[in-house]
Formats: sequence, structure tokens, C-alpha cells
Amino acid sequence: NNRESNNNRSSLGALRIQPAKKQGQTISKGHKNYDLMLNLQLGIRHSVGRPAPATSLDLKASAFDPKEKLWTKFPSEGSKYTPPHQSVEFKWKDYCPVVFRTLRKLFSVDAADYMLSICG
Repeated sequence: NNRESNNNRSSLGALRIQPAKKQGQTISKGHKNYDLMLNLQLGIRHSVGRPAPATSLDLKASAFDPKEKLWTKFPSEGSKYTPPHQSVEFKWKDYCPVVFRTLRKLFSVDAADYMLSICG
């Protein structure tokens, strides 16, 4: 029996777990996609963090209409609704915002945790 446990130990000792490969690229200032990455982060934070009335879990069919969207302009200097930023001016289109807010509520996804997981 002692021989069996030694055998198991040696076979387990040989088992090596490889670290997971990091997916994607690190994008920093100067990278060709830096402005795009920054704009996506700003837009997502704006959409998820925007104050909204309490949502019901009972959605109307119209909430799923692709025409149901909000446009927000993000000037570099900021606006009444957007923060100043280091990127170029851009427009953000938020599709079916009530649907996505309701899904996060339905699955108990905390807005701050969600933004952190996507935007870092």
C-alpha cells in the first residue's frame, strides 16, 4: 500500500499546470487602436453607470426594437452628461438600454463589478 501512495505521489509530482495564456493585446497610448479602446470604455461606463428609473422585469416588446437606442456625443472637453477625456470627439450609440439594464438586474449583476470586468 505504501508503494501505491509513492507511485501516486511521483505521478502527481510530474503533473505540471501551464499558466493560462493571456488573450489579446495590451493597448497603451500611441497604439493605433488606443482612441477606439478609450471610446469603448467611456461609452460602456456611461451606459452602465447612467442613472435610470427603476426597471421592471416585465419588458414590453418595443424595448427589444433595434430602433430603441440612445445617442450620446462625447466631446473631448466633456459636456453636461459626459466627462472630459483624452480621446477624439465621438458619438456613442446605446442599443436597447432598458433590455440590458433589466438583464443585469435579473441576473443580479452589480453595475460597478460589470464595468470593472469589462473596462478594468
